[in-house]
This record gives sequence, structure tokens and C-alpha cells, in this order.
Amino acid sequence: MLKKFNKFMWISIASCVLFLIIGIIFLGNPETSFKVVSIIFSVLLIVTGIYLIVDYSGKVLFTSFLTTGILSLILGVVLLLNPDALVVLVPIVVGTWMITSSIVDIELSLSLKKIGYSSWLLPTIMAIIAIVCGVLMIVYPHSGTIALTTFFGILLIVYSMAAIIDLFVFKKNVNDIVKEIEE
Repeated sequence: MLKKFNKFMWISIASCVLFLIIGIIFLGNPETSFKVVSIIFSVLLIVTGIYLIVDYSGKVLFTSFLTTGILSLILGVVLLLNPDALVVLVPIVVGTWMITSSIVDIELSLSLKKIGYSSWLLPTIMAIIAIVCGVLMIVYPHSGTIALTTFFGILLIVYSMAAIIDLFVFKKNVNDIVKEIEE
């Protein structure tokens, strides 16, 4: 058990270091990083599409896997031929979601005001700021892509550092952890 746990810990540490490196790359060069991710996503869609077309015997609700496979394959090919489409599409989708979600937040904040809560103003202001950010994402999708990729890079770096620290603490106490698990 101890040997398996140690192996798992080292694999986890290696994975976290890989995520850290990817985060640094995303942070250092967000535009190229997003295009690489777009190409990888396109290839995954193509592979998934081919797999679903070859193994089309299943059906979920009213959609056969053949239909899903064909759509996945077409979308993958389109995105592979034009990776900039995803660069424009992602910020528009994220911006639309931000606007929609923020409108609901404003409605909820105004409901708090009607009920008499005094803490309704800050959520309203934050929702308005989020709406402005959503509009900017839609109007300037290229800048939105760079911002999202940079933010994602920062998140990967923070996650990786926290996970690496946790894993080294676990590794230091591996014998006690294994004893606890075996009991």
C-alpha cells in the first residue's frame, strides 16, 4: 500500500508541475496558447466524432450517437481549419453568460431592496460591472480571449503551487496517512 501511495504522490506532483508549466506558458503567451488549445480541442472533437460514428449503435434520449458523431466531426474540422473561430466564439459565449447572469443578480438585488435588506447595493454595483465586462468581451472578443487565457494561466499557477505544497506535506506524512487508510 505504501509503495502504491508513494507512486501516486509522485505522479500527482509531476502532474502539478506540468500544470504549473502550462500556466506559466498561458500567462507568458496567451494568444498563442489559446490557438494551441483550440487545435487540441479540434482534434479531440474529430477523434470523438470518428469514434461515435464508428460505434453508432447507442442512443441518448432522441439523439443517436451517429448524429452526435457527425456534428462533432464537422465542428472539429471547422475549428481545425479556422482556430480563430474559437478565439472569437469563447469570449462571446462567456460575455453573454456574464450579462445574463448579472441581469438575474440585479433582479435578486432589487428584490432584497424591496424586502428591506440594506445589503442590496453592493451586489447591484458588482452586477453592473459584470454586465460592462460581458459587453466588452462581446465587443472586443480578441482582448477577451487574451484576458481569459491570462486568467486561466494565473489560476493554473495558483492551483499548481497549492497542490504541490499539499502533496509535499502529504508525502512527508505518507506513513501516517497509509496507516490511517489501512485501518
